[in-house]
Amino acid sequence: MPELLRCIECSAPVSLDDDRECPHCHTEYPRGVVCLGCFETLKQSEAVKHQTSSSHSAKYFHASCYHKVIQPQIVDPGSSRENFDPHSTGKVYDQKSLDELVRADAKRAHKEDRRKRAERRAKVISKTLRFLLLGTIGFIFWGVILSLMFGEIGLVIAFVVTVLLTVEIMKEM
Repeated sequence: MPELLRCIECSAPVSLDDDRECPHCHTEYPRGVVCLGCFETLKQSEAVKHQTSSSHSAKYFHASCYHKVIQPQIVDPGSSRENFDPHSTGKVYDQKSLDELVRADAKRAHKEDRRKRAERRAKVISKTLRFLLLGTIGFIFWGVILSLMFGEIGLVIAFVVTVLLTVEIMKEM
């Protein structure tokens, strides 16, 4: 059975295997998006989306982070630059710094994805080994008892009983 997580938008259960979009609210990001100002996860519906012509990917921000990061770069050409003080609005990032933040975030997301895949692989291996161990022990136990009682047909019965019991035990784990 696939592992489930809660969609950040609608809180409905979503399979980890089907992480393209939430089947309930149809958001593209059931795990949320990462704010490139503070690197916290937030709902896509609450995020400010920024897309430049030089970048094919959208950048997401909290509204407050957007004003600190992007707004200082977007200055109205009609306004006077003498009155503009970039230090009054918080930390200022130029396009190169913002691209570095995007690359760093992509690297962090890739590393997190690799870690999660390794955890899932470890769980699968662990469950497989438990299944094999329980099956082997069960088959030996039931095989000895039922072969003494029924002969060779007892081994077949022991195999069937072992598989059924092992599957039921694994469901409970």
